[in-house]
Amino acid sequence: MIRKYITNVVVIAIVTVGVIAIAGWFSDIEKIRPVLASIASTKFNTAICLILSAVALYASNRQHKPPLLRKIGVGCAWGVVIIAALTLLEYITGIKLGIDQAIVNDLGAEANPGRIEVFACLLFLKVGIILIHLQRPKGN
Repeated sequence: MIRKYITNVVVIAIVTVGVIAIAGWFSDIEKIRPVLASIASTKFNTAICLILSAVALYASNRQHKPPLLRKIGVGCAWGVVIIAALTLLEYITGIKLGIDQAIVNDLGAEANPGRIEVFACLLFLKVGIILIHLQRPKGN
């Protein structure tokens, strides 16, 4: 019971941070882009990965999941893995796939505008894989 409550609070907090970051990008208010004023802005793809991760976590936390909720959870987890893997592929190969600026343009960054940092990509990749594993039925 307490696990479910704590997970729901964490999901709400993560979605809130992601929505605030996305609102900052769409409203072009630079002051709400960073989570904290003293750090760099939250990239748009990072905010998307945060929200997708939270939805997948919420779906995996349900005791009796309807099939649709399981599919949504798996889809969100795979979304996180795909975004992180493509971004890592951009870093490794130097090929610009354009996923960094598919929705919004980050003109403030110099080297890789809009691109999630390497460490964040690795963490999102790991989180996505864990969330995919959590979506599997308990018997497997």
